[in-house]
Amino acid sequence: MPENDEPIIITSASNRRDIEQIVYGLHLRGVRVQVVESQSSRSDKYDIVLDSKYAFIAREAIYGIWDAILEDYPRAVTLEGRCAFCKYDVRSLPKPTVCPECGVDLDSPQARRAMRDKHPS
Repeated sequence: MPENDEPIIITSASNRRDIEQIVYGLHLRGVRVQVVESQSSRSDKYDIVLDSKYAFIAREAIYGIWDAILEDYPRAVTLEGRCAFCKYDVRSLPKPTVCPECGVDLDSPQARRAMRDKHPS
């Protein structure tokens, strides 16, 4: 199979500390990345890009890296046990949880980031 060195976006972020931790976490796994200004309409300012030959390693690692960064936010659930996005009561639902009201995966890094950043989308 021919090797394709086309750069790909592995994740994006705006918070400088998040970017530093992601770059460091991938570096520990032997993956070199570049941080570039985002060209998309997403709210994140920067994309973290790498050569496609490292994509498998990076994809395997990125969830764990975000998990460590968001350690203080294990789920996008309020202290009262409600979905941070639509306020549906999710206390009785098994974990991991997809909110049955709005469909958000409350355990995903994206939802946890939005809750941390205090602007669920």
